[in-house]
Amino acid sequence: MNYMIECEVIAKNPAHKVKMQKQDTKVEVFTDEQIKQMLNFYRRIKRREKTYMAYRDYLIIVLILGTVIRRGEICNLQWSDVDFANRSISIFGKTRRKETMPITDKLAKF
Repeated sequence: MNYMIECEVIAKNPAHKVKMQKQDTKVEVFTDEQIKQMLNFYRRIKRREKTYMAYRDYLIIVLILGTVIRRGEICNLQWSDVDFANRSISIFGKTRRKETMPITDKLAKF
């Protein structure tokens, strides 16, 4: 439409009130190498320090990678939400519904 106004085909843009379409946002994801580096880093800290926080941090990384749940969902997890027998975690997702997600074998070992 702007081109048509420039060429004087039309006098006024009939679509001037139409909002522009939002651009798709591209989310940068970690490469496999970066994920391996993260896991190795937290694994070394867990072995070296043997503290609650080092173990917790490693477990959070494994939990995020194994279930793809959000940070807020991790913060709201309780022991009653984890079912080791069926290898699943119940979470309240973004839609405020209770969802059950399977957990990996590696995560179940913790």
